[in-house]
Amino acid sequence: MVNIEVSSKGLSIQAMDSCHVALVSLVLKEKAFTHYTCHKALTLGLTIENVAKILKLAGNDDSLTLQCEDEPTSLKFRFESKRKIPII
Repeated sequence: MVNIEVSSKGLSIQAMDSCHVALVSLVLKEKAFTHYTCHKALTLGLTIENVAKILKLAGNDDSLTLQCEDEPTSLKFRFESKRKIPII
């Protein structure tokens, strides 16, 4: 489980590995995103293994949108591809 702190300034994550040897710290400022909106600071508790499985579904050129409500009980992942898929 990892907590993602979301605020108007961006996203931040701090987590320990399972052996409690290494600390991982990640900060993504709002400038790193094409479009970023956060109306209220909140904490999202996510299982990192599940997030990794979801992110593996994305293609290299896909864009990703994350969305949740003000009182989050779920986080929505939306992938969009720029590739045109031929209709058969």
